[in-house]
Amino acid sequence: MSGTTNGRSPRSVALVGPYGSGKSALFDALMEAAGAPVKRPADPRNRPSTTELRLGHCQYLGDKWSILDCPGSIEFAHEVAAALTVVDLAVVVCEPTPTRALAVSPVLKQLAALGVPHMVFVNKIDTMEGSVADTLSALQAHVSSPLVLRQVPIRTGEAVTGYVDVVSERAYRYRKGQPSELIQIPSEMTEAEREALNKLVEVLADHDDALLEKVLEDVKPTTAEIYADLRKDLAAGSVIEVLLGCADHAHGVRRLWKALRHDTPFNAETTERHSIAAGGPPLAQIYKTVHAGHTGKLSYARLWRGSIKDGVTLGSSRLGGVYHIVGGDLAKNSEAEAGELVALGRL
Repeated sequence: MSGTTNGRSPRSVALVGPYGSGKSALFDALMEAAGAPVKRPADPRNRPSTTELRLGHCQYLGDKWSILDCPGSIEFAHEVAAALTVVDLAVVVCEPTPTRALAVSPVLKQLAALGVPHMVFVNKIDTMEGSVADTLSALQAHVSSPLVLRQVPIRTGEAVTGYVDVVSERAYRYRKGQPSELIQIPSEMTEAEREALNKLVEVLADHDDALLEKVLEDVKPTTAEIYADLRKDLAAGSVIEVLLGCADHAHGVRRLWKALRHDTPFNAETTERHSIAAGGPPLAQIYKTVHAGHTGKLSYARLWRGSIKDGVTLGSSRLGGVYHIVGGDLAKNSEAEAGELVALGRL
């Protein structure tokens, strides 16, 4: 069942990564791009560090999403571990400096151990001094699944001003706070884009005999075939997609949204990962409980099966509210559907 316009069930994503990588800025940018209200600081440098799980709800192109901004400090690792058990996919946010790759290692290993599909968003791309290849090489040392680059950065002088999308073979120029502008692929970028595409296809061919046959026969696969393999391999944890951007300027954020929309596993696949049988009464998994002032006790939960209405009895408790988080505030709803992350009152 679904309240979305296209029949898809709601999906849930966690933003994870080390302290200072810019997860909260990316959370805000994703919400803004989806048209959801955001309480942004006047100066991004004054954005407070995330010290607890932050949940937000939005819709993007008719799909319902729950986004979790996870704290990066090690003392909150237990909260992050609990959150990762209830999401469909994680976005690992990291800085573009190879020397910072070691800081990303623990969360990459945690995701692999939990079997959570994940992609990497290289943030603060405007501050990159070396090459993306160096950063990927440093990250690759800490993961067993191959990293596949989805974008090749376009430089103007020392600045990264846009990117070439490897699969669609289109180029875009960044525009601060706006969607990127479609441009011609710079002639000097053609070879780098082709090399990146060939590497991506070779990795995907390791898990697809039909694609491997095309590679051996020097036949270029269609864009649709590449997208389908990426989606399948990401869900299986066989590959890790890598995208680029700068959350503070909203660079690459809409491209990330498109990747999330097309590549995040659906509930059916997630249900298999959690061995949850279809059918039966509503089933919710609580991953965090807090005392929220006048609202009382709130239990944050993923609804895996069925729907829950305010006032129903769950176990021995009568539910005292179903809440979504809009613009950082609790918004009471009458019902929650399978796939959503919600706050449940007085369980």
